[in-house]
Amino acid sequence: ALPPCGEARALASSALPTQFGAGAATRRAALDRAVVFRPSVSHGAVQTRAVSNSKKAKKARAKASKSHGGGTGGSGRSRYGPDGARRGPVETGASGAPPKPVREDLDMAELRIDSLLNELVDGGEQMSNRAKFRALPVDNAIMRKITEQNLCTTASQAGRESRKFRNKGEETKITKRYALYGALTTETKALLGHAGGTKTGTKFMYAATNEASLPEDDGSIPEVAFAGRSNVGKSSLINAVTLSSAARSSDVPGKTQSLNFYDVSRRLRVVDMPGYGFAFANDDVVTDWNRLMDRYLTGRKSLKRVYVVVDARHGLKKPDREMLAFLSKYGGVSYAVVLNKTDLVKPADLARRAFLIKEELRAAKRARAEVWMASTSTGAGIAEFGAELLSLAAECAPGEGGKVDRAAASAAAAAA
Repeated sequence: ALPPCGEARALASSALPTQFGAGAATRRAALDRAVVFRPSVSHGAVQTRAVSNSKKAKKARAKASKSHGGGTGGSGRSRYGPDGARRGPVETGASGAPPKPVREDLDMAELRIDSLLNELVDGGEQMSNRAKFRALPVDNAIMRKITEQNLCTTASQAGRESRKFRNKGEETKITKRYALYGALTTETKALLGHAGGTKTGTKFMYAATNEASLPEDDGSIPEVAFAGRSNVGKSSLINAVTLSSAARSSDVPGKTQSLNFYDVSRRLRVVDMPGYGFAFANDDVVTDWNRLMDRYLTGRKSLKRVYVVVDARHGLKKPDREMLAFLSKYGGVSYAVVLNKTDLVKPADLARRAFLIKEELRAAKRARAEVWMASTSTGAGIAEFGAELLSLAAECAPGEGGKVDRAAASAAAAAA
């Protein structure tokens, strides 16, 4: 039988070296540096575990407790929503537990890719999925698009193109950052704040961590949301499309932990959503932001389109298919897939990946037929995708309709 807690401490004291036995104060100081045995109960039996009382160990325990929900938080005054509330009240279901995100209730049996690959590849029943993918046909139209837009040009090759622009004296702010960025129209430059002498452009509004902190949903400003797995490049894609650095990007999965709203000249709002899948965050936090995402995607009047960003190296994964099935079943807006990081993929594999995704979305409700491809490292395909996204912007900012009408009337009178 193991001794009680007090006896264990006495045993630990007696086991100390003799130089620590001079006095009570010395023994207490030695005990603080020594290993103390604390009893813990597991399956009805008393067990002992060693716990260090050193300053380093105490600091590590405090840090672990804080990461698991312990500790104290800061004040609510931050950029998190117009009401300044960092976390709102958690709604509970009928049983008293928080309601699960709707995506967790989806039946994934019909979303398996094996049956589709067997239909597209002859004799695919005896082949692995990788072999089936290699056997997929290469669509000529998709391959032509990849070639024309230089989608598979690597970052080093794009750097050489950038040096050519610099040597010819043709380098601009855009080509300096994105060597393969396409041409921009005058209207797009004005919308993005690159027309010269304009104060418009893309600016961060605030981050919403609960429904109460979402901006007003009056439908006056269209919203476009970006969804995707963690670390797939959603924030980098937003920065590339808007030619700004408003969105915070990171190599750490789960950096975005709220619905971040970015205003584009008061004519469009771009929403950067938290990544689904693996993230460096607590499970409770991930569940909260997944629930917020589901409610935003299904009950937002201002939302006009959702873009699901996918890593071109891997294609659709299970979390991506869950999101697409959720948007098809419960969403009320159209959605499309964007293949990012195309500079890291071979042209034939990228063409097969885009072809396979188009086939998977063929029978989905509200899915756009076009599969967009882009590289945020080189800028390839960004201008083409941005033209489609920015076409959803309002014709004018709220309250500026009269100015536009007067300007149009003045232009018509001058032409007459």
